[in-house]
Amino acid sequence: MTARTWHQWRSAPDFHQRLTATISVDGNTIEGQWEQSPDGEQWTTDFDVTYVRTGAGKPQS
Repeated sequence: MTARTWHQWRSAPDFHQRLTATISVDGNTIEGQWEQSPDGEQWTTDFDVTYVRTGAGKPQS
């Protein structure tokens, strides 16, 4: 784990989900992967995700 790693998780009966994502050095992009598990032990990829900050670095009018 680093200062740029984001972990998020959820545990519910018969459905567990977790995210591991990395924030770019410039802070404008987050790339990660959601995983799911019926039992919290065996994990499979649910989906990949990329968040991009829009309008970054533009001065306010």
